[in-house]
Amino acid sequence: MNVKFIAHDTKSSSSCSGLVEYLNKENEIDTDKVRLQENFFNQEYSETQPLQNIKMDDVKHAIDSNRGSRKLNESNFYMLNISPSKDELKHLENIAVAELTKREYDKNSPVYEESKQELIKMQLKLYTKNIMSEYASNFKREVFINPNKLPNNEEKKALESETNKIYKDYLKERGIEIKENTNPKEWKELKDLKIISENKKSLKVEMNLEGFGNKEVSIPKILLHEQKNGTYKIPKTLYHTKINEAIEKEYGTKKEDIYKEHANQKGFDLSKRQLTGDDLLWFGKVETQRHYNHKDREVIRNKELLREIKIEKSNPEKIKELEPKLNRDPFTKEVIKHDTLKGGDNYHMHVLVSRHDRANQNARDKISLSPLASARDKMLLAGKNQVGFNRSAFFKTAEQTFDKKFEYARPIHQSYEYFNDRKKNYNIEKSEKEIGNKISNGVKNETKNFIMKHTGLNEMKKQLNPIQSIKEQIPFAKIPTSFPKSITDLSIKVMRKVLDIGKDVGY
Repeated sequence: MNVKFIAHDTKSSSSCSGLVEYLNKENEIDTDKVRLQENFFNQEYSETQPLQNIKMDDVKHAIDSNRGSRKLNESNFYMLNISPSKDELKHLENIAVAELTKREYDKNSPVYEESKQELIKMQLKLYTKNIMSEYASNFKREVFINPNKLPNNEEKKALESETNKIYKDYLKERGIEIKENTNPKEWKELKDLKIISENKKSLKVEMNLEGFGNKEVSIPKILLHEQKNGTYKIPKTLYHTKINEAIEKEYGTKKEDIYKEHANQKGFDLSKRQLTGDDLLWFGKVETQRHYNHKDREVIRNKELLREIKIEKSNPEKIKELEPKLNRDPFTKEVIKHDTLKGGDNYHMHVLVSRHDRANQNARDKISLSPLASARDKMLLAGKNQVGFNRSAFFKTAEQTFDKKFEYARPIHQSYEYFNDRKKNYNIEKSEKEIGNKISNGVKNETKNFIMKHTGLNEMKKQLNPIQSIKEQIPFAKIPTSFPKSITDLSIKVMRKVLDIGKDVGY
């Protein structure tokens, strides 16, 4: 399973309009064929109501209007490209075939192939819903439970002012004082400073902070000056900033408690809950086609060979020698060029997801969610929180979710951990053994499965990790079809086809 993130390029446009129209490209081609149009879907998609009729204009409006407090030159949405491997797609096809066999579909029926394709798409859409729930969980963020009971900007300023006064008094009682900005030209001499580590721009040092003793802090390399006597000095403003950060780290939760208590007394509700997939604003699209592009090795190599063939057009013997060297698609046998259609199964999903949640309607209360921001701990309003996105954990979860949902026995060499270990140049034999043990312990323990099944622990596990198995969903699936279900339906389809042909010839 391959997952990639692409950020919204604000230099080209502040709107998602161009991307949405691009994602509709497969509906714009092959219009002479009778087939279902592949519309956008979201978290409301289900196997019992598979025909979500989400229009392009609705997608554009929803994403573009869901802005937080960020500027127009900052990314407002991201795109996830989710691409199953050939083996994973074959597994989904086998599930679809088994379901059609159970429903006694005739393999020679004209509706069979289309129904199989629709069942594969259905599985991918249901999987995408699970993936986006995991995407939300990975941020480890919270949203307000009652957005309508939050303070407005003026009320917020008043609360913060009152909170700061009470907080300063609380610290003063403990002999602690928040440092105010001083003259930027003043310096603080540090006698016992120790440099622990460094990179290109910053230093990790241990120094004595007034009231907190020796602490490890990070400072810009350019602001640390070594003196002739062997001691160091830094700007006093930087020293005070580090003291204030230490105060915030130790007493920040108390400040938040004061703020909440004060807000509750005034009738506001600041209670929060964990962000879920339902709080995201996203739209997905399943595509079935892929094209070779100018970066592919086969395209680059063929370009050179085709140029050589053109030069040698008057030399049949040379052409005969060169033509077998041309790279051809393994399925269609067509010579590979830029924009040549790839053969075989090429199902993949694109997900357009807003940077901001949809739970909070007011822009100032929306949280910003970037999958390209690396996960780290930061002091937020409620103390120490993770901000950013742990991509490595998400890639593992995407893989594990697929395996669990579709009961896929993943070979070791197809696992994320295997590829990640190879990338880091670890010992492959050791890696295979360790990962093999993980898979063996996690999947193949039949005794554990028997106990789980017959003690009720299985149901408890499902409640804690509610990824629904495809075998529980697909028997109830309504399979969409482009084939007419009645004489009236047939008449409508014929009339639409006639009108389309009329448009093409200029009527």
